[in-house]
Amino acid sequence: MSLSPIALPLAIEWVLLVTSLVPLVAPGRGNNAPNIAIFSMFAALSSAVVALLLAVTVALQSLFNLWQHLVQIPASQHNPGHLVPALLLAAAPWALLAGAGISIALINQRLEPAVVAARAAHPQIVATLTPGGTAAGIEYSTIATPAVLSFTTRANGRPTIVVSSGALTALTQGELEAVLWHERAHLRGHHNALKTTAALLAQLTPRIAASLVLVNELERLCEAAADRYALKHTSHQLLLAARAKF
Repeated sequence: MSLSPIALPLAIEWVLLVTSLVPLVAPGRGNNAPNIAIFSMFAALSSAVVALLLAVTVALQSLFNLWQHLVQIPASQHNPGHLVPALLLAAAPWALLAGAGISIALINQRLEPAVVAARAAHPQIVATLTPGGTAAGIEYSTIATPAVLSFTTRANGRPTIVVSSGALTALTQGELEAVLWHERAHLRGHHNALKTTAALLAQLTPRIAASLVLVNELERLCEAAADRYALKHTSHQLLLAARAKF
């Protein structure tokens, strides 16, 4: 399948448009429909990645077509001046592959400290968890610390809600249930996976405003989505009271 050369500038323009508009449009929006806003941001940035891959594909195809044209010139019409362009065009895809390999190596080098730290910290956190109990039909684990904390993680291969001992002391039963409904929403929405994806993107493209906005807005929208879910099962007053203690 041959792609039209016009797709190259169109794809590049789309990448520029998305990465320019996301930082301008996204901040502060989507509170009334946070899940739709989260999907829209990821869809927009994913389309920019697809457009970038399309641009690279069109560029490679153009180089390949030109190289084919040069090598098919009859021997009687050979011109030494054709040799250098043909060699350069033949080497271009390999140069791009080499560049991609170098980029992947640099990306791995950049991400390795964060990955190693996360892998080292997670088992230590899980090792300190103890069964906490059940409230509103939701099981939770606890971690011994006076800090008022609640979060979600994976322990023994399953998603787990964690509430600190400090939070259990500070919260009333109703407030604890509000917190647990809020945390369950994070599990249902796979918010940790979304935040990890956004954080990796920001690590890889620290100078692109769109990826940084994605991290900040995703944090806000995930909290808004969790609150909206919790309010289906608890009162606004209890949720506000619980939030005030964190």
